[in-house]
Amino acid sequence: MNVYNFYDQSNCYADGCECGGCCENSECCNCGRCCDVCPIPGPCGPIGPEGPQGPQGAAGPIGLTGATGARGSQGPCGPKGEIGDRIEVYGGLYNDCAAKICFDALAEKVIPLEKALSTSDVHYKKDTIVIEESGAYEVNYSVYVNSCKNAVLTTAVCVDGKLVPSATIMMYVPKEIPEVMTGSTIIDLKKGDCVQLVMRSNFPLTVTLGGGVDAILTVKELKKKHRR
Repeated sequence: MNVYNFYDQSNCYADGCECGGCCENSECCNCGRCCDVCPIPGPCGPIGPEGPQGPQGAAGPIGLTGATGARGSQGPCGPKGEIGDRIEVYGGLYNDCAAKICFDALAEKVIPLEKALSTSDVHYKKDTIVIEESGAYEVNYSVYVNSCKNAVLTTAVCVDGKLVPSATIMMYVPKEIPEVMTGSTIIDLKKGDCVQLVMRSNFPLTVTLGGGVDAILTVKELKKKHRR
């Protein structure tokens, strides 16, 4: 039997074969000729050139927040700051033993202050603080008293014999019931001023300082802030 090539079917048509040509992978119908099996496809051709870049797509949704990162190292130390204000002028006197004070009506009596506190740029005379540097001072006092009668007592800071209104306290003191009288003020004092603690009664009587630290008077200068 003659075998004809599948890709050369001219003889089929010339012999009047009604199949219209060999069918791939099958025999011819009437001509009796056999076609070759379809050959194995040849190798792929080369890859064509890359096409143009398409348009940018829409932005996607925001992702979840990531985990917190590790703590960074400590930064360098800052510059040293300026020295702050400090108390440089101060002092005080106190009494720590029982003492009786006898009053005439409305007469002022200096409260005994026999013990000295630490001091800087002030000095002491009997029951008196003497200022050595002019300036604004905070003055504080406290007196623990026990009266033999019901009385109205006035305690005050006295500067050079004059009562300081802002440091004057008046209090009703019942008979034989201890009371504490305290005061605090800020006043301008000059070099040489004498600061004392005084008391007076509305009528003659005797009061007793309570023992322990029963009276104290302190001063401290308030320094002005340095302007930068």
